[in-house]
Amino acid sequence: VTITGTFPNQTINSTGGGSSTGLQSAVYSSLFTFLTSNALTSASATTHTLTSASMQYVPYIPNTTFTCVEFSINVITAQPTGLARICVYSSSNNQPTNLLYSSTDLICSTSGTKSVISSFVFTQGTIYWLGIQTNVNSISFTGLGGSSCIPLSCTVSGSQHTSWSQTGLTYASGAPSVANPNAFVLSSSIQISMKK
Repeated sequence: VTITGTFPNQTINSTGGGSSTGLQSAVYSSLFTFLTSNALTSASATTHTLTSASMQYVPYIPNTTFTCVEFSINVITAQPTGLARICVYSSSNNQPTNLLYSSTDLICSTSGTKSVISSFVFTQGTIYWLGIQTNVNSISFTGLGGSSCIPLSCTVSGSQHTSWSQTGLTYASGAPSVANPNAFVLSSSIQISMKK
């Protein structure tokens, strides 16, 4: 780093640095999953509840190109007929756009980790939106507390929006091929884990 000039008219030049772009710190393993946020720890984890007839979208920007061979979510409160699906959407104007991947149904009638095999390729530095959709109300999952999420915008009172939501969907019709988010979600967001 080189600083020239005198305050307040100074120029700062820097060289070097890493070649990674993206927000996520991905430490891969064939045995362990990595989390979709650097901030997710036991202290920041929370319970996140979804409602039926909606899809939630959270941003994800990988800092390296990789193939995800497994997506997973963790069910805390199950429902007897509960189902969920994990989706990946492209991004345009900082909003989810086109469906790139949709999982098969994940059975949420019991608590614990629910996973699905995939072969989705994430490209370094590209904005993606991870989507989660459920068929019934009151299934709760491990989530990330709002203060640890990437803020999308804020309310007038200063509460941060952590994800987009699209309401008025029918689970049986499948994930929408083109996202049309129409509301923001406050506070927590879903935790979706991936395995390379």
